[in-house]
Amino acid sequence: MHLNFNYFKKSALFFQVLLVASCELVVNVDIPEEPRKPVVNSLMNPDSTWSVNVSWSKSVLDEKPTTFIENAIVKIKNQKGEVIEVLVYDKHGYYRSANGRPEGGQEYSVEVDIPEYKTVIGRTRIPTKPEITNGTIKASFFNSKLSGKYSVSFKDNAAEQNYYDLSVYSIHDFGLNQSTEEPLRTVGFTFVQSDDPAIAADILPLEQSILFSDKLFNADEIILHLKTPDNHAGHVTLGNVGGFFVIKSVSKEYYDYATTLKLQYKVSKDPLAQPVAVSSNIENGLGVIASYNTSVYYVLYPAPIMTSFTPSQGRPGDIIRIEGENLSQYPLSSTTVYFLTNEDGHYTKPYDGIVPAQILESSPTTISVAVPAGAKTNSILLESFGHRVLSSQKFVVIE
Repeated sequence: MHLNFNYFKKSALFFQVLLVASCELVVNVDIPEEPRKPVVNSLMNPDSTWSVNVSWSKSVLDEKPTTFIENAIVKIKNQKGEVIEVLVYDKHGYYRSANGRPEGGQEYSVEVDIPEYKTVIGRTRIPTKPEITNGTIKASFFNSKLSGKYSVSFKDNAAEQNYYDLSVYSIHDFGLNQSTEEPLRTVGFTFVQSDDPAIAADILPLEQSILFSDKLFNADEIILHLKTPDNHAGHVTLGNVGGFFVIKSVSKEYYDYATTLKLQYKVSKDPLAQPVAVSSNIENGLGVIASYNTSVYYVLYPAPIMTSFTPSQGRPGDIIRIEGENLSQYPLSSTTVYFLTNEDGHYTKPYDGIVPAQILESSPTTISVAVPAGAKTNSILLESFGHRVLSSQKFVVIE
């Protein structure tokens, strides 16, 4: 995954003051012409090959397209100062490696030589991969609206300062591939915030994640309790299959850049606020060289188990009680019961050879359904949270 960093620089402040007499006072400010500088950006991680973007800086009032530097020599050096990669220019200012990748726990520097300019240098240490030990996803109600409760725990090296970026995603099963009979699934981002008031103010919400440091915790294992933000309650998507946590150990450069960029965006809406400089770790230029290392932890809802149903025979309209485990995860209504319409047991989705039954009551251990019209003597099919299971015994339809 590659993120393109944009450099923002605020060098002047314009404002107008409306007077009571409806007069307008305009303050003109002369903006000095600043010499352009190289802008070097790279976000390294062990899952991607080396990639560095090189361009020229622009004035805050310059509306021309960004000028990419295409004649630079971009080198990657290890912590011993040895050149391990010379990147090749691709397009749009990107210099890339064909196969080389950074390694977790190692420090690297990027050196960019541009004709008639000083060597531009940036450094970062690739964090080690976070070790996630547990995660849970649960549903709850908040003000009569469906909400989510999440918890995740992972190891932390308390001997040094560490920084983390966390996001949560839901997995949805919306059907079956007719040719392969594999489930069709989508992934959706889930908004979360801390459920602990003591640390909530120190966790920075980003566009699709939250950013924090381990200074909020005093242990070798970090346990985060999260919830759906109040303004998203009622619109939460926990997924009908489950979800997963994505935790990135991020470098200090990543953390500093994200926090100062967020702060700059906030104060930019206030014409009287003091401008905030976005963090940069580039010598003889602008931009940022940063890094991260990612771990993913899946939380999938358990497969349903049908142990029995009573009565074992009946007519359309009769009530059947199914017993088992993990049959329904209320309030996540993601369970469907089907009766087969072909005595040979052949069926495909949607609704070819099967007919859905009306669910009257449901719990994790019992489901009551009405036998639908068209049902034939055969097994009962139950689908719940991305899993499909057929009963071992057949339900006999009385004609």
